[in-house]
Amino acid sequence: MSTDTQIAAVSQIQGTLAPPHVAQAVMAIDRCREAFNRAFLKSKGQDRSDGWAKMEAAIAYRAAVPPLCGPQNINEFIACVTDGMLLQTISGTDGARLLYAAQVASQAFRVPPPQKQSTAA
Repeated sequence: MSTDTQIAAVSQIQGTLAPPHVAQAVMAIDRCREAFNRAFLKSKGQDRSDGWAKMEAAIAYRAAVPPLCGPQNINEFIACVTDGMLLQTISGTDGARLLYAAQVASQAFRVPPPQKQSTAA
């Protein structure tokens, strides 16, 4: 399925025409949750405890979070980290650090305002 098709599908599910960056963030969250679920089920299939399975699943969730390279990835990173915090897959302390890293990364992509030319009198 192409990215455009996925964006249209997400928008249709939400009942609105979501801007592409919103739909892409939703898809990133879905990828992180899918990674969590796959790892949890795999771990449970190996007769591991719920606690152990959740720990392995949390590692898989964090591994699926997009890298901080480019404005769109930064938006998706923030969405996944926030979702992970809500699901208690990412601790509040780790989440705060990760969101700070996203803030720092976003500064690298800001376009500086044009320099004012000084007028000689």
